[in-house]
Amino acid sequence: MSQNSRQELYNLAQASQLETQDYRPFHQPIDPSYLNNQVYLLACRTKMVQSMANAEILPTFFSAEATAYLLTMPNIYWLWAAIRGAVLCDDSEDANAQIGLKAVKAAIAQMRANFSYKYDLRKPLDTLTPAQLCSRTAVGVVLVRSKPFDLDEIIINPLFAPESLTA
Repeated sequence: MSQNSRQELYNLAQASQLETQDYRPFHQPIDPSYLNNQVYLLACRTKMVQSMANAEILPTFFSAEATAYLLTMPNIYWLWAAIRGAVLCDDSEDANAQIGLKAVKAAIAQMRANFSYKYDLRKPLDTLTPAQLCSRTAVGVVLVRSKPFDLDEIIINPLFAPESLTA
């Protein structure tokens, strides 16, 4: 992957993050088919092929471990946020190398740090006031898992869960 491809990936991720902002507070597991056409076309240009399967798009830019981790993001908004951050955090000397898991995890750590100035990420859900719960849900630190009828659940975004829950 060239430096130009990395820059294009960053730009696409930034634009896609803005486009998917409405999904930020909802839990919706990722499927590779959720990636937009622009990143598909970039992956095809990068690999110099006419077409590829959806499952081949992320591995064009990321190592197998990083791809697997990215596919665990809680929704498409957080996937784009992680991609954008990973491009910035990648310290590989080889501009043609795939972005590794280390860069993706560094991007997630940076997101946690950005939110920890305002929110105590160690606080259990059942101790939050209604205002704290609403504030955290609005920014995606807490997610809504849609269920049938009026049975929706409130869950901690795994990206911001206390270390004791993610270890």
